[in-house]
Amino acid sequence: VADNVAFFNDQMSLMEETFSVSYGEGYVELKNISNEEINGTTYVYYKNISSDMLYGGITYRAKYEGTIPKGGSVKVLTKHFTEKNTVITQIVNVK
Repeated sequence: VADNVAFFNDQMSLMEETFSVSYGEGYVELKNISNEEINGTTYVYYKNISSDMLYGGITYRAKYEGTIPKGGSVKVLTKHFTEKNTVITQIVNVK
């Protein structure tokens, strides 16, 4: 039985046509693989996992403000991201 359920109006996206993502302990790196520069604020949403299950409650968000040039990349530092126990759930760009 699920007591608390949230539905999204739009399907979550990893913006795979725009970014290639790499990560490690304490960071997420976004590389712009699109044919244009990306402007605005880009958010990377992520959750911790255990035994392939998402922890409930907390969804973390890493934020990058600014331009990511075509072919360029940015590294966003995070406090709760670990290579083994984290999964990226969504990437959003707000212009």
